[in-house]
Amino acid sequence: MFVLTTFDAVFGVVALALWYHLYTRQGSPPLPPGPKGWPVIGNLLDMPRSHAWKTFSAWAEVYGGIVGVKLIGQSFVILNDPVIADELLKKKVNADRPLLHMANLSGWESVLSSARYGSRFRAYRKLIAQVIGNRTKMENFYPTLEYQANMFLKRVLSNPEGFDMATRKTAGAVVLRVTYGYVVKEDGNDSLVDLADKALLEFSEITRPGAFLVDLIPVLRHIPSWFPGAGFKRRAERYRKSIEEMAQIPLEYVQSQMSEQTAAQSFTSDLLKDGDVSPNTLEEIKWSAASFYGGKLGRSRSLQRSSF
Repeated sequence: MFVLTTFDAVFGVVALALWYHLYTRQGSPPLPPGPKGWPVIGNLLDMPRSHAWKTFSAWAEVYGGIVGVKLIGQSFVILNDPVIADELLKKKVNADRPLLHMANLSGWESVLSSARYGSRFRAYRKLIAQVIGNRTKMENFYPTLEYQANMFLKRVLSNPEGFDMATRKTAGAVVLRVTYGYVVKEDGNDSLVDLADKALLEFSEITRPGAFLVDLIPVLRHIPSWFPGAGFKRRAERYRKSIEEMAQIPLEYVQSQMSEQTAAQSFTSDLLKDGDVSPNTLEEIKWSAASFYGGKLGRSRSLQRSSF
């Protein structure tokens, strides 16, 4: 009698997904020059696990400002030349984002930095433009920027060895003050800063090229979380809680301050000041505000070929 083992089941699903992904995509244009990959897995073994920009920079010296790699049939284009990146990203055709399946499973599809171009994307941009859409509106927040610049110098002077920590805390302090009117604690850790940094650290992990098979074989997103080998889905559920807390807890802080009439001017309080906000608009405000912290992601990112 034939018995299907767990290994057989997992192998069968992966094999079927590979077949579907590799052989249902025909006629793709050739990639730009890049490191030579292996059959089936492509450049999977070439992708760095950390400090990706160092590897990408080394590739640029060999292959030029535009480098192409392929990971299990999924094409990526890495831009190493700021002039080329500026030229490409200014064109309307690049308004969309690549589809990052692990990030979406983890809840990041709700944040502007990961949202696909569409009605929600446009709604976020419209809300952001209402508060900080031009230089005149930004002038309202100049005192905050000046204060945090001085605080940054104070943090570095008091602890020169903690330059990285001072930089991270200053960036978080500016974002939280402008977005929610929240003033970070100077003595010890700050719960809101830690909350956001935790979510951003997880985002950096789940968007690393080649880190999760589901980004290379999208059909795997349909397998249930209890299935053997579906640990990525259980991890995504944990990470979804982090991004939800990053968006919800600061919003509740602003709502509480406004009810007590002690709220400082901020992106969120300005949008909530009229009081008559529909549940749908409240969700848009919540996630557009969370997108400000997503903007802290000053990391090198490869662009999927499909986003061009």
